[in-house]
Amino acid sequence: MFAELLEIDFVLDDEDIAALNVSEGNHRFKAGQEWKVNSHQFRRSFAYYLVGYQLCSFPALKQQLGHLSLAMTMHYAKNAIKFSRIWHDVEREKVEQSAKILARLYGKMANDEPVAGGKAKSWNKELFMDGKNHFKVGDSNKLLSTDYWREMLVSGKEHIHAIAPSMYCSNASCSMRINIDLTECVGCEFDYIEDAQYAHTAIMTAKRNLDLLVRNNELNPSSATKEVMTVKAAEKILSDLGLDFEPVDFPEDILNKVINFEVAS
Repeated sequence: MFAELLEIDFVLDDEDIAALNVSEGNHRFKAGQEWKVNSHQFRRSFAYYLVGYQLCSFPALKQQLGHLSLAMTMHYAKNAIKFSRIWHDVEREKVEQSAKILARLYGKMANDEPVAGGKAKSWNKELFMDGKNHFKVGDSNKLLSTDYWREMLVSGKEHIHAIAPSMYCSNASCSMRINIDLTECVGCEFDYIEDAQYAHTAIMTAKRNLDLLVRNNELNPSSATKEVMTVKAAEKILSDLGLDFEPVDFPEDILNKVINFEVAS
């Protein structure tokens, strides 16, 4: 497939240029200009498009490809003319995986297993009102059916995409598909957080970053606040999931640089 694509050069139009200007701000392009194609562009775009936009699995791989720009990825995907051959297979698999994820999430809530995130909290309030399990009353048990979620996804009434391992967003307009900011996710009304895998990783990464910043004498209010906020947001996820954990005890020299903040409840 890539060998065939290498024989093609694309001619940029105004829509292409608008996308390129977002991601390639240091370059200027003109309508009618040829866009040279190389195999690396399509390999990385194909992988990122499948993982980040269509299939809800493999978020760890998506993270590894996080250096790709959103606008450029859209540009590549739009021009991947051979992609149409497998489009329908990819679309079906996207819906199938998404439906299974939603059925699994609501199955956990039906069994009173903890699922964090704003979307899960709102559903829990609604489906367990009056002390009754409304998954077993009326037609609420359809939320446990893969067939139901498949229908909702195909109709466009529901949406889900992976933002991190075991973390999902139900907002189709969400732009957080590359660089994940836990401080925004933890209080987001659209999120489902299934387990603490990513939260644990975020805490370890933030602690390591703070240690390096201190040792290199590069700690400033902005960097201190960013890393401490990340830890607090991750700890909020652990708390919402009902997990025991030892809160991070930050040294005074770090806390003194932190700008006042509040993690969403």
